[in-house]
Formats: sequence, structure tokens, C-alpha cells
Amino acid sequence: MNKSKDFLKLLSKMSITVLVLLLLTCNKKYQHQNPIKLEGTAYLVGNEPLTQMAIEVNDSTIYILKSENDLKYLQNQYIKIKGCFSEKSILNTPCFNVIEIQRTR
Repeated sequence: MNKSKDFLKLLSKMSITVLVLLLLTCNKKYQHQNPIKLEGTAYLVGNEPLTQMAIEVNDSTIYILKSENDLKYLQNQYIKIKGCFSEKSILNTPCFNVIEIQRTR
């Protein structure tokens, strides 16, 4: 009886460890990318109250912009941004974590 209890304890500890490791590795998918630069026109997309800023790059690809700052002042401006790709948004649109912004026009 003792052996079965010990085995169950060990099994539960191992499964918790595996679960934690899986969760940690899933979140690091995009963290080790080198920053890249994109340029294009910034747009406000979505309907209130769920609007988001996006950039449409020269090949007509649209990326949702994620930033700690409010980017709404960039609407309809041509911008250059530096950052890294991140997980896709709810609507399966690629996202871009903004590190640096430069207005060009």
C-alpha cells in the first residue's frame, strides 16, 4: 500500500513539473528574436471599445501593434518601427511588439 502511495506522489510531482516546463517554453517562442524594422502606414482597426493600432507594410500585410504606450496619435501616418513578432491576435492576425517608433512623413 505504501509503495502505491509513494508512486502516486512521485507521478503527480513529475506531471506538475512537466506542465510547468511546457507553459514556460510556450511563452518564450518569440522572446529570443533579434529586433527587426518595419515601415508602413499606421491604422486604427476594430470597433470601439476594442480598437487596436495596426501597421500596413508595403506588401499589404497588416500587423497588430503592441506597445506599453498609446499609439493612437499615429493614425494614418507613415512610420518606421523596430521590434519583434509576437503571438497572433484573437483574429489570427500577426502581432508586432514595438520597441521604437519613428515618424517619417
